[in-house]
Amino acid sequence: MNLSTKGIVWREYQKELLAQFDELKRDGSIHIVAPPGSGKTLLGIEFVRLYGGQALILVPSLALKNQWGQTIVGLYEDKRLAQSEVSFTIDEPSLITIETYQKFYQWEKTPLEVELLLLDEAHHLKRSWAEAVLSLKAQLPTLMTISLTATPPFDSEAADWARYLEVSGAIDGEISIPSLVKEDVLAPHQDFVYLIPGTTEMQASYVEHERSQEALFQLILEDDELRDYLINCQFIQAPLEALATIYESFAVYQSALLYLWHRNYDLGEAHWQLLGVSKKQGEAIGVPPVTTKDLEVIANYVAKQVPELAISQLVNQKRLGQEHWVNLFAAFPLSPQQNPLGKKQGIRQIIMREANQLQADLSAVILVDFIKAEGITGDSPSFGLFPLFNYLSELCYEEDLELAAICGDWLVVSKPLYEERFADLEGDRYPNNQDYVLLPIKEKRSHILEDVTALVNQKKIQVLIGTVALLGEGWDCPAVNCLILGNQGHGFVQTQQLRGRSLRKAAGKEASTIWHLGMVLVEVEAEKQVGLKRLSKRLAHIAGITFEQDGVIETGAERFEFPLDYQAQTIENYNEKMLFWSSQKAELSAQWQKALGKGSHLRQVVMTRFEGKPKSLKKKRTFQKDARFSVVATFALVALPVSFLVISPLAALGGAVVSSALGGALAQREKIQQRWSRFQAEREWQKTIKTWHLGAKSVYDTLVDLHLVTSSAKVKVVSTSQEISCTLEGGLKKEEALFNRGVEELFQELAMPRYLLHDDQQCWPVPAIFGQNKQAAQVFMANWQKQFKQKVTLSYTKSQQGRRLLIQHKLKALTNGQTSEIIRKDLWSN
Repeated sequence: MNLSTKGIVWREYQKELLAQFDELKRDGSIHIVAPPGSGKTLLGIEFVRLYGGQALILVPSLALKNQWGQTIVGLYEDKRLAQSEVSFTIDEPSLITIETYQKFYQWEKTPLEVELLLLDEAHHLKRSWAEAVLSLKAQLPTLMTISLTATPPFDSEAADWARYLEVSGAIDGEISIPSLVKEDVLAPHQDFVYLIPGTTEMQASYVEHERSQEALFQLILEDDELRDYLINCQFIQAPLEALATIYESFAVYQSALLYLWHRNYDLGEAHWQLLGVSKKQGEAIGVPPVTTKDLEVIANYVAKQVPELAISQLVNQKRLGQEHWVNLFAAFPLSPQQNPLGKKQGIRQIIMREANQLQADLSAVILVDFIKAEGITGDSPSFGLFPLFNYLSELCYEEDLELAAICGDWLVVSKPLYEERFADLEGDRYPNNQDYVLLPIKEKRSHILEDVTALVNQKKIQVLIGTVALLGEGWDCPAVNCLILGNQGHGFVQTQQLRGRSLRKAAGKEASTIWHLGMVLVEVEAEKQVGLKRLSKRLAHIAGITFEQDGVIETGAERFEFPLDYQAQTIENYNEKMLFWSSQKAELSAQWQKALGKGSHLRQVVMTRFEGKPKSLKKKRTFQKDARFSVVATFALVALPVSFLVISPLAALGGAVVSSALGGALAQREKIQQRWSRFQAEREWQKTIKTWHLGAKSVYDTLVDLHLVTSSAKVKVVSTSQEISCTLEGGLKKEEALFNRGVEELFQELAMPRYLLHDDQQCWPVPAIFGQNKQAAQVFMANWQKQFKQKVTLSYTKSQQGRRLLIQHKLKALTNGQTSEIIRKDLWSN
């Protein structure tokens, strides 16, 4: 192979990955995440050169095929050798063959003789294309795979994600967006959220939806036929004889117990035995309330077992194409087309503020899903390209902003701009505004898009409305410094592709703002805000600076600090805060540099937070022994003879004294209870910190012993009075991922592990990476005992004894609340 990369000046992050090449290729795959502008193509070519041998490069489009081909041929010093070693068709393979996924999928000839397969934009490999690649890998067991992508499909369906990893392997390295800002490849930027309050009609629909959900909840909760069926199930009548069934369908058993408890069914001793407490203790502790999730679990189970029951018929009526699981209590259906006026008003407010600050330097792009062509000839109330264009035209006229709109079929520009740049094209006056011209562009789309891009880069178009379909992926316009995402999609892949439209560096570009629209319902509690949940999914994997003067770089929706309540004034105040922060562009670059100085890499951390209250409800009652002085004093005062108050000449005074003393004793008791409760919580938190330190070290030691971590990495656990964070520093990306997964599985809510570690009081799951066989599980147990200096037992949960143990501990966690939320996010650190 006569490729030469001697003239390339590699950036620091590229050097790091190239230095790891020999280590990365050990398991037969290299999987690199790299955003646009990071030099991903050159990195891939260098991997091909270093590996040597016959290579097949697959890409998703003809444009990318040409780009790869031109770059590779350009690196040949002898162009004649390039002609013989580089092929652009799979029909005539050569030393390096470049082809599209589509053509590869349709290719039905004899198996290819290739040693290296490079997959560009690997996130496109779904279902049929992925199956074709997997088939090739099966035919060639020694085939080396290199996968490159800017956007791994993190939030895709579980089956799709599993198939993606089967094709590409675990992620080995990531060139993060903050790294590119540090290298001055991408511009400093910040994401913002503008909340759109729902209309009164939406509020009324929400109230009706909640009313119907509550009626359905009560209907199922009071269903005597359902209650009688559950009571007669073997796992209720004889739970100790039905452990296998309970193990396989634990959620059903748990939900059935809660349901029957709240239907006043007297749980037998066998159930309390499984719960790990006596009946008396259990009744004193209390049982959690039945939730909509519990009723859905029960209803779906019963619908499969006895279709003739009324609840089963209700489930099947609501099935509507839902094959495996019927969602009886669906979230309030927020439509993308609800409150279109609110979205237009929000976008208008953003443009107005951005224009006031940037003035002639404004280069804004607004991306929408729909064209809504009816807006060409009339005022459409819907939300789309033409209705939004109509709505913003007046503002742009007032602010002297050049407005344009483009989709696959049409371009709308001002009459002066048309005469200056597009006069050779046939166009008509835009029916809704005679100051603009409407041009059909379908036949010359590519050429016209190039012209429009140039005009945006030159700031001759300052506000461009475009469709996601046309501008969403592959469109490069570095001058864009304000991006408004008016689309409805919340997937990670699309969101990152869209955000990329505004991240490029450009001359005079100080920073870039990226706006997300969030639909919220007024006077609805935060946990029921469906629009925010969708938006949080979009924001979950986006790295940026927290909103504070001394900010840090991290991922997750938490940094946007959404309101705790959603009154109209609260929503307005939040939007004003976002608009204020967006005006601080002069400080944004300095904030990025300061935040980047706090670390060198974007690392994933596993975290938990202090809940501020005792985990065990049983422990709350022990305060009475320590507060006995207040209790005794209270009872002593209450027990004073009535005659003291009635007969004594000082009765009135005595009554006042008793009342005051009694009130003081009760107040003192309340203070002692609060102090004791706080002490318990803090003591439990210190125990949790110690367990995380030692547990994380046990996971790391086991990974080393099993040769799953071979680098000189080290465990870092940081704890405060409020949170614990844990990460692996200095390791490869795949080692970091294995470690984080092990820690998360160790401390998250008990699921269904193959093996358990336990003593007389507690149990811990053996992480799945160590639970695949008994030998690996025993290595983990040995490391656990070494770290904790305590003897534990290893149990296989599919044995009868292990099954019972697992069920007991899962139910115990249910009754005493011994679970805490595990948070995963990326944090810029050393």
